Amino acid sequence: MKKIAFAEVNKRLKQLRAGEWSLVKGTDIDPDQLITVSARHWVQHSCGFEVYRVLQSVWRYPSSTHKVSNTADDCHYCSGKSPRRYIEGRNDLYDLWLQKKTDGQLQFISGQLTNSSSRTSFTALCTTCGTQFDDANEAKLSKQFNGCPTCLENRRNRQRAWCLEDAIAVVNRRGFILLDEPQNYADPVMMLSPSGERIHQNIIDLCSQYPGTKDGFQRLNSSIKTQDWPQFNQGLPYSSKDRKTVVDLSTEKSAREVAIQLGRSEGSVRQFAIKNDIAFEDKEHGCHQQRYQINESAFCTHCETSAFFAGLLAADGSLYIRHYDTKKDTYTTKLEIQVVDEPTLTRLASFLSYTGKLTYRFIKNVSDNRGLYACLNITSEKIYDDLISYHNLSPNKSRTLQPPAYDQLKYEIAYLAGLIEGDGHIKIAGANEINLSIISASKAMQAWLIDILTELGGEAPAISANSLSKKALSFSLSNEPARKALRSLLKVKSRTMSRK
Repeated sequence: MKKIAFAEVNKRLKQLRAGEWSLVKGTDIDPDQLITVSARHWVQHSCGFEVYRVLQSVWRYPSSTHKVSNTADDCHYCSGKSPRRYIEGRNDLYDLWLQKKTDGQLQFISGQLTNSSSRTSFTALCTTCGTQFDDANEAKLSKQFNGCPTCLENRRNRQRAWCLEDAIAVVNRRGFILLDEPQNYADPVMMLSPSGERIHQNIIDLCSQYPGTKDGFQRLNSSIKTQDWPQFNQGLPYSSKDRKTVVDLSTEKSAREVAIQLGRSEGSVRQFAIKNDIAFEDKEHGCHQQRYQINESAFCTHCETSAFFAGLLAADGSLYIRHYDTKKDTYTTKLEIQVVDEPTLTRLASFLSYTGKLTYRFIKNVSDNRGLYACLNITSEKIYDDLISYHNLSPNKSRTLQPPAYDQLKYEIAYLAGLIEGDGHIKIAGANEINLSIISASKAMQAWLIDILTELGGEAPAISANSLSKKALSFSLSNEPARKALRSLLKVKSRTMSRK
């Protein structure tokens, strides 16, 4: 049996395992003492966990591999879902594990550290809000915002909070000025129009009258004034009488004229007609109105702009097919985002040469006061097919999305910029700290993100569980690696990441 000096074995062990493992040196062991490498010895992981193992198996054969990063991780304590069963009375070890799992937010106070499952509660302290709670457990830590209920509720309240600055931006980009402070997008307030006229209306109606287009924000081409079009039934369900009215008048009047008669918005009447297979006739030309024109070849070639918008659609868009019994199926590509970010939709409309207008809807129950959304809805079988064929998008993409198969790195960088525009986050804290992160629930995309972020940042990204989904993982770069990656992302020719 081969014997090597203790000091030499320890040095070799640290080199082979990148400093993860080291021999435990007893008080009675001489550094020059010979030890048998095929025998069991006490070794210590970098987390402080000690285990009695055969030395050769530690430096040659890691017992397990991390499923995402493919790196050796044979410390049962670090990789265990419930590491408390591996220790007894070692509060210091468990506190280190808890802080590592929650990015330093939670500290262990007290609890059972012997033969406990991941659902056995313990007492923890949240260093962010100072709350001490007794129902913490590993199962909750993997599902909630670092396991602290107070921080979770505070985060949700911030997301639901009304943002006056966003409302001002939405109004100002249409040339109007708010004279009062609204409490939400549906709250009627006084505004000053570009012509100097004082009007009283809410921001939802303003967006409908000045919808976003590929050329910016234009007023609808109509001689009908707002005060002559009271939408007193908007938001109410359609009755059987309303349905009969739409059917009877669809062959004689336009959707706008029917909407005025019903006291609803034109968009609402058009959506109702589409769902019920009702077609409006154009009175002048005696034919169905052409809703818009579009460049259907926009996504059939690889370029930085098409790759960027493909990445954005992969993050925040949706692809779906509507099946009908009496007419041809429709292939739809849809991107819906909060109204404050609608300039991103106008950029996409410009890229597609889309002559239609953005649509708007208010989803109060989803995000309360911030629930006004802008939508670009494209019906085109070719665009639908091109996004799947050329950019690897797919319907129901959350867990099935595949990485792009581009032949040039610059297109992959542009695609990543679009992903970050949708599912990413850039945080700047102080003068020197910066963090770039992105979330994905697709295993194929997770592996691709590790590779591309490592190539752009110069080091592998940190990986952590996402608080909103069991399958989703967050990949982040900090400080210099984040700056290096952002320099590459900002070189994309199309104007990118305006939302971030």
